[in-house]
Amino acid sequence: AITAGEFVLRGFGLRNTSSLRGKMRNSPLRHRLNKMVEADNPRLARLQAKTKHPFLDKYFKFAAKCGDEIVYTVMLPISAWNTDYTFSRQLIYLWCIVFYVVHYLKDVFCLPRPSSPPVRRLEEQYVEEYGFPSAHSAAASSLPFFVVAMLARVADTFTTGVVCAAATFYCLSVTASRLYVGV
Repeated sequence: AITAGEFVLRGFGLRNTSSLRGKMRNSPLRHRLNKMVEADNPRLARLQAKTKHPFLDKYFKFAAKCGDEIVYTVMLPISAWNTDYTFSRQLIYLWCIVFYVVHYLKDVFCLPRPSSPPVRRLEEQYVEEYGFPSAHSAAASSLPFFVVAMLARVADTFTTGVVCAAATFYCLSVTASRLYVGV
């Protein structure tokens, strides 16, 4: 079986992509990153224990769902129907590039998600996938700020500031949700 990243690279004519994964699996960088993930498990568990609250459980579960691929799959066509088509196409290209790069890096690094226990998992959907880098966080960091950058060209300062504040709130909520839900 081949990974999604290998499938795309083979589409570009690169036939022997297994060497990338084989070299990375035994590399000192991967071992160092894996040790960092393992060392951060108790820290993440302590953070979760300190911030555990029923409201935060619901809020961060919702924020994690706001970063799912299905949300972007629904929202990006809506942006094409209601805004400039060129802008929407650029947004879709960015989303595809971000997801491709993140999932390719996941296949290269092969780093696990935080182990449970000690980390409390509120979301079991992504347990089987590799953990680093986070596709949710990458998309939540890139897409909203791309919208802000494009909006800054045509809108006034106040509107751009409000949208930038909303983008920052969204980005921080989705990124923090990945830690809070334990994935």
